[in-house]
Amino acid sequence: MAEDLKEIMAKEKLSRADFLGFSDGANLAMMFAKKYPDSVNRLVLNSGNTTTDGLNKIAIFLFHLVENWDSFLGFFSKRYKQKGQITDLITRNIGVSKADLTKIKNPTLVIVGQRDVIKLSHSRYIAKTIPNSKYVVIPKNGHTLARTDPVSFNTEVLKFLI
Repeated sequence: MAEDLKEIMAKEKLSRADFLGFSDGANLAMMFAKKYPDSVNRLVLNSGNTTTDGLNKIAIFLFHLVENWDSFLGFFSKRYKQKGQITDLITRNIGVSKADLTKIKNPTLVIVGQRDVIKLSHSRYIAKTIPNSKYVVIPKNGHTLARTDPVSFNTEVLKFLI
């Protein structure tokens, strides 16, 4: 997907851009920054994780359950086959190591809800490891922070970007 994004940027004649990614989108943003650091201006990482250890145990169990269910239904339905491929992304390490994170020099905002399925300790790890990053936790929110509390989310993102 990082290569696809790079290709889109080339076709649109964009040399650099700010990236805001949610969940797997945050994971993609980290992978993109790893592969194409000169194409990234700033990063906003909302609820991303570099390893499955970054997820809380209940979430891992539920995602595996959904993945297996979607895989089974995928034999009968194209929709569930596609859904299973998306769920599969959640249950894999993304291939961005601690050493890779230390090389991301772009200003980065790591923003999560207090009750996210991503462990707060993992989000802190990402923020601490990326040298030029800021870490923000929005109280009383979970994984869908941007949807459930758009005012708080947008306020923090705009403060960072402006």
